[in-house]
Amino acid sequence: MQSRKLWAVAIIIISACIAIAVSYSQFSAEAISNWDSLYISDKDYTALSSSKYLQDAPLTTDIYFNDEKLLYDSIDNTFYYSLIDDDENAYSPVVELSDSSITLTVYGSSISPESIAEGVSIQLILMQGNIVSISNLICTTLPIMNVDIASDILEQGGYDDTYDILTDVPSSIYLYDNRSDFNGKSRSIICDSKIRRRGQTNAVHPSKSYRLSLLEDKNNLNGNNVKENLLGLREDDDWILYSPYRDYEKIRNVFSMNLWYDSFCKENEWSVENGTEYRYIELFINHHYHGLYALCYPIDSKQVSLKNGETLFKKNDWTHSERNIELDYQEYADGSGGEYILGGYSIKGEAGDVEANRYNDLLSLYVNMTYSTDPNVVRMTSDVTNAIDLWLYYKLTQAVDNVANGGAKNMYVTVKNSDSGIEGHKLLITPWDMDQTWRHVGDGVTSQYSDPGYDMPIEWGTVSSLLLLGDSNIIADIKARYTYLRHGAWSNEAILAALDGYEQDIYGSGAFKRTQNRWPAGLYNDSSLGLSEFKDYVIKRLECMDDYVNSL
Repeated sequence: MQSRKLWAVAIIIISACIAIAVSYSQFSAEAISNWDSLYISDKDYTALSSSKYLQDAPLTTDIYFNDEKLLYDSIDNTFYYSLIDDDENAYSPVVELSDSSITLTVYGSSISPESIAEGVSIQLILMQGNIVSISNLICTTLPIMNVDIASDILEQGGYDDTYDILTDVPSSIYLYDNRSDFNGKSRSIICDSKIRRRGQTNAVHPSKSYRLSLLEDKNNLNGNNVKENLLGLREDDDWILYSPYRDYEKIRNVFSMNLWYDSFCKENEWSVENGTEYRYIELFINHHYHGLYALCYPIDSKQVSLKNGETLFKKNDWTHSERNIELDYQEYADGSGGEYILGGYSIKGEAGDVEANRYNDLLSLYVNMTYSTDPNVVRMTSDVTNAIDLWLYYKLTQAVDNVANGGAKNMYVTVKNSDSGIEGHKLLITPWDMDQTWRHVGDGVTSQYSDPGYDMPIEWGTVSSLLLLGDSNIIADIKARYTYLRHGAWSNEAILAALDGYEQDIYGSGAFKRTQNRWPAGLYNDSSLGLSEFKDYVIKRLECMDDYVNSL
């Protein structure tokens, strides 16, 4: 009996000694600027991790690094820290705890670009008296977003952790903006929202894409919206969370759409921002890691600045309706009547008289584009600069998901007002959904598109019609535009600089490996390669485009 008492006293003394030893490098409520002083030795860590007072859950989740509250994933017992870009204190953060009775020590690797890229976890040890908790710390160079959805909503809908939500459900978001050029009120944005799955192609995959709308009150899905400027993109309430699940390098759609935006933003008759921008983030749903995603805003009536009499359309399928000479009659599903439409197209926004049949304007422009034998008339159907840009862009990127076999899909087409157009209108076209560009690869996929010298035929659009008619100026216009691009946005230097940045976002952040662990059945290249193979292909495509354009 006496020996048991002595043993108990000994344990208490040992625990106290550990606490005293650790206290030299511990942290409590008072901020410590020297991050390195929080690290403990292997010996101390072994003692703490084998303590009989070790508990599974952290003693607190209110941990702050450089005023950023760490996001905690209870399923993986892991805290996440988003480092502020180009901040000299990011790798040695000032730490704060909300509870002064709890102390913090750290064990493992230092925070460095190498450890971040490898996804190395650091151990956060919390102590309160003789009670100890140990959790993982993961660091990332990307912004992080968490979407919360109430458990009762998930249970009622029967949703699993793929969150295949077909109709809007109440949610709320937390976004930490780690950009170096951030100039808003707070890096942490918290807002009510509603969320649903979007997209058809990736619907069968476990990692879905989502449509996110910011709300004043999530309990009123039809109530007032809230506009926020997320990651410096635009101030809006309507957002898309894109999952690159099917892309080996997680790059194609983001790079392609940003390349279009950076190359051709406002390069049109109306100076509208004819495109969208993407920013990589790491997404959590209900505080559990969900993977590498990209945040963007949709192409909508705001983006193309719809005026009275203008209409925004989406081309949804490969119907060759651009060759129609009359509209198709489509009956309503409820049998109450029907309307005349252009097959494969749907209206995404219109301004002015909503009783007018906007499809008539679209059809008129396509008829003149496709069947006129006068190059001057064909030029009147479109913004020609936009048409040439689109033709060059599709050629360069091998955009088989937008143009193929004489047809077009996955693009937005806006009928804009123009005094120099057909019956007062012209077409403005915006590419969309570019995940099969740049030699899209998949399991067992081989095709002519894998050859950087392959010339993908484009038998659709204004430039194609002008080339067929032997327009005297179109080749000179193409060459002049391409030369301008190669000395600017499409120079090897500009392209490689952009790809270096994306390589850091995807691989240098550690997000690629985390996503692969989260969704192992997805498509992934060898992470040690980064974007090296992709960069090589892109540069070879540019060199082949040089030869092709010169040969016209």
